[in-house]
Amino acid sequence: MNWLYVLAVIIHLGFAGLWAGAVTFVAWAVLPLAERGNLSPEPLSTLAEKLVMLSRPASGLLLLSGAYMAYIHGGTMYNNTLEGVLVGLMVLLWIVLTALVEMSASRLKAGAENGKVREHARMVKPRLQAAAIVALCLLTVGGLLAAGV
Repeated sequence: MNWLYVLAVIIHLGFAGLWAGAVTFVAWAVLPLAERGNLSPEPLSTLAEKLVMLSRPASGLLLLSGAYMAYIHGGTMYNNTLEGVLVGLMVLLWIVLTALVEMSASRLKAGAENGKVREHARMVKPRLQAAAIVALCLLTVGGLLAAGV
């Protein structure tokens, strides 16, 4: 058994779930509170910082662990196969998720620093909800790959 591969899978799945859960929680639980004015600027700013502090390492670790897993499986195995399409889709979704979270978190932080919590939460909500959907799609594609579909 390749223990490094097992570790890569654990890191990949663990951080994928953590990242998807955090983005989904902020999008569907926290932003509605901020939109209604039930969240003051300081906690929202801290939350935006924490989201970025989770998102950046998760994004990097997913890239590294995913690349290692693809290397172990052999790159030629992905040519012209359903697995290859799913891996490509996963990379595309990863880029979209990373960009959406970065844009949303920076906008939230700026809004909190300017005291415009409601306005910025309203602007960010569709983007972060889209990010949550993308994160759940990533988990679905990862599940399909893990199942050998």
